[in-house]
Formats: sequence, C-alpha cells, structure tokens
Amino acid sequence: FMDFVKELEFITSHIRYAYDRFAAQGAKDVRQKSAFDLVTEVDVNIERYLTETILAEFPGDHIHAEELSNAQPVEERTWVIDPIDGTVNFAHEIPLYG
Repeated sequence: FMDFVKELEFITSHIRYAYDRFAAQGAKDVRQKSAFDLVTEVDVNIERYLTETILAEFPGDHIHAEELSNAQPVEERTWVIDPIDGTVNFAHEIPLYG
C-alpha cells in the first residue's frame, strides 16, 4: 500500500490556486475542439500551470493531460489531468463542472 498524502496535499493546494487564478472569472476564448467538445483558454492555462508545477516538484513523474499532452503514454508515476471536467457547462456558465 502506497501513501500519497504528500501528492494529495500538493495537488489540492495547486488546483485551488489554479482555479482562483484562471477560472474564477469564467470562460474566455472558447473554441470548438471537435464536433461535440469545447476547449477554453482556462482549460489550457490550468493544464499548463499544473503540468509545470507537478514536474518542478516531482521531476521523475510523467503527465498525461487532456489538452496539451494527451499523446503521452501512461507509465510509471503518471499524473492524469483533465483541467475542467464539463467544459461545455463551464463555457455556458452552467455550474455543473469540476
């Protein structure tokens, strides 16, 4: 059994910071990623911030993220990032997203 308390505390504090910094003012620069999927500047900014922050603290780890590094393999210690789950709701100001 592995103990990930350090990682949980780390990511929780940085997710809160990223949301306050990038998402609290709502969606900006909404683009259509595919026929049924949107991406916002907020998605990209949160993902970029979390990726840089994780790799600075845990340099041997890997990142598999929805917007910028979704082609990266999931191997060894890999952080999976979906910056905003429910981007369509977020972009339309429907408060059902995470």
